[in-house]
Amino acid sequence: MADRLEVSRDIAASPEAVYAAISDVTRMGEWSEECHSCTWHDGFDGAVVGAVFDGHNRNGDHEWTTQGTVVEADPGRSFVFECSMFDFHFATWGYRIEPTATGSRVTEWTLDLRPESVMEFSATTSGVANRGARNRHTMSTTLDRLAAALESGSPTRWGLDATKPIRIPVDRYIAPEWMARENEQMWPRVWQFACSVDHVAEPGDFYEYRAGWVSILIVRGEDGELRAFQNTCLHRGNTICEGTGSGLAELRCPYHRWAWHTDGRLREVPSRRWFGTMDNDEYALIAARVETWGPTVWVNLDRQAMPLSEWLEGIPADTDWAAFEDFRCNSLIVRDVPANWKVVSEGFSETYHVQGVHPEMLGYINDVEARQHLWHRHGVSYQDYGVPSPRLGRDVDETLVWDTWVQSMGTRLGIPSGTTEPAPPVPDGSTMQAVIAERIVAHQRSLGVDISAFPLKRITGCAQYNFFPNATLLLWSDMVNVLSTRPGRTPDECQFVMTNFHRAPSGAPRSKPITIGPEAGELPLGLVIGQDINIMHTAQLGLHQPGLRELSVSAEEARVVNLHKNLEEWCGRA
Repeated sequence: MADRLEVSRDIAASPEAVYAAISDVTRMGEWSEECHSCTWHDGFDGAVVGAVFDGHNRNGDHEWTTQGTVVEADPGRSFVFECSMFDFHFATWGYRIEPTATGSRVTEWTLDLRPESVMEFSATTSGVANRGARNRHTMSTTLDRLAAALESGSPTRWGLDATKPIRIPVDRYIAPEWMARENEQMWPRVWQFACSVDHVAEPGDFYEYRAGWVSILIVRGEDGELRAFQNTCLHRGNTICEGTGSGLAELRCPYHRWAWHTDGRLREVPSRRWFGTMDNDEYALIAARVETWGPTVWVNLDRQAMPLSEWLEGIPADTDWAAFEDFRCNSLIVRDVPANWKVVSEGFSETYHVQGVHPEMLGYINDVEARQHLWHRHGVSYQDYGVPSPRLGRDVDETLVWDTWVQSMGTRLGIPSGTTEPAPPVPDGSTMQAVIAERIVAHQRSLGVDISAFPLKRITGCAQYNFFPNATLLLWSDMVNVLSTRPGRTPDECQFVMTNFHRAPSGAPRSKPITIGPEAGELPLGLVIGQDINIMHTAQLGLHQPGLRELSVSAEEARVVNLHKNLEEWCGRA
């Protein structure tokens, strides 16, 4: 027996504006709690009767795709589509729009056509036991979000104005005056990713974090406590330690050999009598904040800064599924780059550039429909890997997915870098994405790691977290990459740092990562990251052209925009 639900609310927008929003199914992810994106089938690019689209849905770890067919499209009055899965028409959804004195009365309704025999399958697929209650909740949320978007007076995308390009002043990338603002107002006060816990796991381990003129020394003390200090001798200001290492029993300046205990207390001043009376407490090293999240270490020069856990906003909760503590660092590579730190950081804040810089990735990533979320400071993009880009059309050979994946990420399948392997057969009813997921699980099992409990989309996909101001974390089922940019000493230079982690068996011992500094030159960074870094010099060069005053970005580049919104909070407008 069919069950019908209706939810209504008033929206202060014209019926025409309401219809334009709800009938553009490509925007459904902006207001739907479950359907994070929709795409029209080839040959359809708008709401006409008979048009077909795919709806991509998510509820926690459960993901599924349904097909919608438009059956009613009456501008300003109603929009209705039938939902099917495996050629079974299981529901009809619709919107009824009625004019009011203040705008529109909008009713969202659904007709559930599922027989009892498929209820259990549906609950397993979606993770929703009580579909009726769930639908009522999501329908209310949808109408609330739709109202918020329409009543703001302009179309939005990811909470940003989508009516026109968003302007960013070029001076933020090239002007010494703007760099001075960052150096004075932001960098001394924000949390910055520095290194891995594996770098400083044992007493006597140390790591020097350097960003522009700032140098922070991170030390595991003899008492096992992790501490950070401004890396400067209180005698004549010389740097105390450089690079990274182990076995320190003291912190001794190589210039005149003043020394401190690993907890920062003054230990020795050669020829101390020459200095007269000295208070040891007064000459303790200048402390900085240091805290850890999972296998990562963060520093902040501001001793009064909020705790790291508060700074990270909702990201730790969003990554709970991944058992982040189980990752171990295997390498950290620093590369000098002739570009502003924001130019590099923004390259890891959107997928719009994939079509230009990484054309081979189009075979195995949906670069168009990634769902995004913005907290206040930070943002995330949930990216679907193991499927072809919609830019390639609908009929993409499964072997292209495999071949391009192997070219870029074959090591995740146990295939050595630079080698190939023929595409395996895809069983009936399965997909190449599922075949790739099984291969990743098998490879991890050979390494003593079990990720078989993760859903398919978690196994193949990537969550790309962008931390204000200068770090990106790529979270995969089997590995983590932290891509950070450290400011240089001029606006036209920075350091790119790639820190790589692998998933280890729970409780596995730690070992020292391979750490390579910029003096090693341009070591290979892998196909995709190498492409990103190689284009940065032309990106910076173009910013210096005298006729260019502003950049124009879209609301889809939301994480780039969010970076600049936060920059304005810390540094003011250019």
